[in-house]
Amino acid sequence: MIYVALDVPTTDEAIAIVDELAPENRFVKVGMELYYRGGNELVQVLQEKGCRIFLDVKMTDIPNTVYKATKQLAQLHVDFITICANGGVEMMKRAREAVEEVQGENPTTKLLAVTLLTSMEENMLRETFQTELSPEEWVAHQTRLAKQAGVGGIVCSVWESDRVRALYPEATIVTPGIRLQADASHDQKRVATPEEAGRRESDHLVVGRSITGKLNRNEAYETMLEAFEQGRGVRS
Repeated sequence: MIYVALDVPTTDEAIAIVDELAPENRFVKVGMELYYRGGNELVQVLQEKGCRIFLDVKMTDIPNTVYKATKQLAQLHVDFITICANGGVEMMKRAREAVEEVQGENPTTKLLAVTLLTSMEENMLRETFQTELSPEEWVAHQTRLAKQAGVGGIVCSVWESDRVRALYPEATIVTPGIRLQADASHDQKRVATPEEAGRRESDHLVVGRSITGKLNRNEAYETMLEAFEQGRGVRS
């Protein structure tokens, strides 16, 4: 599935985008900027409009703080909540335990471990984390930590997704940084087309301006989805 990134500063703008999307296309990502503006009330409004929600808050803190915060967010019963894999195994375990305590042994919300931002290239990775690992090696390391913690989903770029699948076959893989060939990459570095994402083992995509920046957003959504499914067909 494709989650439309509602990367806008106001709740009114977010709701306007959702109202334009056909009901079957109402899979949306709420990031930090919008969530800090609209909070749980916005999430509930979007759910009332039939949206399936990916809550992209990228939590990282000491384990107990993330545990308590995740217990609050788990009450929203969104599809996905993101945490940062570099917060460590114990932090991720505590987040998983929080979801299970709120929603039971078969939760409807899945945690996604963010491995490496798609805005980071190799030089930036090495400078920031003082590591000699390549982006692919770093993502593989973060994936192993998430698997150890029992976190069921991974966020990575398309270019690492097939490696993630090999390391963690049962994981749900979500890939941002998706653009059509003709679209600008903006602030993303490790971008790819939806066809490539389909070929490289992604389960779900996150797409922002390549949908929200178009005059006909439903047409753009359906073009992206068709291309993604074509890529998955090649894979199968």
